[in-house]
Parts: sequence; structure tokens; C-alpha cells
Amino acid sequence: MKNNKVFISVVLVMLLLTGGLFIEKKKNDDMKLDVQKKRIEEYIKYNYEAINSITFTDSKRVPTGGTYINGYINNDTSMDFSGWLTPDTFEGNFDSSLQFENLSKFEKNVTPKEIETSKESITN
Repeated sequence: MKNNKVFISVVLVMLLLTGGLFIEKKKNDDMKLDVQKKRIEEYIKYNYEAINSITFTDSKRVPTGGTYINGYINNDTSMDFSGWLTPDTFEGNFDSSLQFENLSKFEKNVTPKEIETSKESITN
């Protein structure tokens, strides 16, 4: 009887710890995604004209380890986009609808790293 109580207590503690770790990992992943969404917003606003709003619809982790973050602009679902995180960082891997692509300011889009570098040179 006493062994059963100890066994049940150990199992409950293990379940609670596992659940806590899972919740903590999920919260950490959500924070990382929020940072990358801001990076994608900055990329879109820098590289495209007439951006009034950006809406993120979903994100999906794929078996290869990367993540897609999908959305659309200007409250128009036909102007959709998908940003690819490799493995956890958005570096300008971006796909969008033709209608969205027609808003591009540049022949070749500026990468997030290049945007950061240009911001740093302005502040220095």
C-alpha cells in the first residue's frame, strides 16, 4: 500500500514537471515567433509600397525544422504572403501573390540583415 502511494506520487510529480516544461517551451516558441513576425513586418514595410496593414493568419512548423508564417496585407486575403524561418530566423525567404509582388519598391528585395545594417549606419 505504501509503495503504491510513493509510486503514484512520483508519477504525479513527473507529469506535473513534464506539463510545466511543455508549457514553458510553448511560451518560449510563441515569443520567438513574435520577434520574427516583427522582422517580417519590417521587411514588408521596407520593400513594398502602400502597406496599410499586415495580418498574420497562421504559422506551421515543418518536419525539416523550418517554420512558415503566413498572412496578408491591407485587409485583402488575395494579397497573401508566406515568410520562411530557417531554422528559427526570418532572413528574407519570402513568397507572395502576384498582386502583392506588384507593390515591390525594388527589383531585388532588401534582406532583413541589410535593413538592420542601413538602420545602424543612419544612427551612427
